[in-house]
Amino acid sequence: MSRLHVTMVSQDDVTRLTKGEMTRRPMLDAHNDDTASWAATITQGTSHGQVEGGEHVGTTDGSLATTRQSDYGGRTKRSERNKDGSLMTPPEQQPQQLLHGKTFTFPAALAAYDVTGKTWLEAHMDTHVLMTATMVFARDGSSGTVKLLLLQRSLSDTFPGCWEVPGGAVDEDTDETILEAAARELREETGLTLSRFVRVVSTARFSTGEPRSERWWNKIMFEADVAEAKAVAVGGDEVAAVGACVRLDEHEHRAWLWASEEDVRAGWAGSTQLAFMTAKQQAVMLQAFAARRAGTS
Repeated sequence: MSRLHVTMVSQDDVTRLTKGEMTRRPMLDAHNDDTASWAATITQGTSHGQVEGGEHVGTTDGSLATTRQSDYGGRTKRSERNKDGSLMTPPEQQPQQLLHGKTFTFPAALAAYDVTGKTWLEAHMDTHVLMTATMVFARDGSSGTVKLLLLQRSLSDTFPGCWEVPGGAVDEDTDETILEAAARELREETGLTLSRFVRVVSTARFSTGEPRSERWWNKIMFEADVAEAKAVAVGGDEVAAVGACVRLDEHEHRAWLWASEEDVRAGWAGSTQLAFMTAKQQAVMLQAFAARRAGTS
């Protein structure tokens, strides 16, 4: 069993890593129970998965640990170096791969959300509450139509009976990161397991309360894939496979359905009227369809 040695890349270098997937791998620190460190070595050719061309791993301080591979086929492909002088792994060589023990992956462009809610709020002092929402798409095997998972709010909740995507507030005390908060909310509200963050679709900012007690909210809306769709063959019925695994929290939602882009635009899915909380919410859903179709972030 061989190991790839790693070197730390500072936050200043994060912007250079524009491709590839980051995964988190917890590692216990026997000397400091209060510190959660993250794996800085990646096993090659074991049950953790084959590492091809280098891998980068999220760390709790927002920096990146990236594998060193100074020679590709006998020649250096890129001269960019880390701060310690070692060669940086080219983004095009970084695989999009889920390592053993991880629950989800995410692109380097989303590294800013791999921080605690408290850290994010401290950097945005004009915001009181941070929320996430997750848009899950699936392909209908019979028609080939891409559809969005929508949940109907409980009749005893605010905006009773309105349709929305899964989401909720980031818990500053229990959620390790904003991304993990989004994965938790998706699991709690639908029973689905988030496997890969695709992109940030949009962000929203709004206020509640009277002027003297006004509270500002920020909501980050992601597109993500779920593990339940992975077993479906290419061109298969993801709608049926994922739908069979949906389990609602009856205290928050009373129904769910798959809606096509045209359904969202029209406000009707078959005979079911899709009442949205705001026109902006509906517009963001349509924006998500467009981003997925274009393959942009």
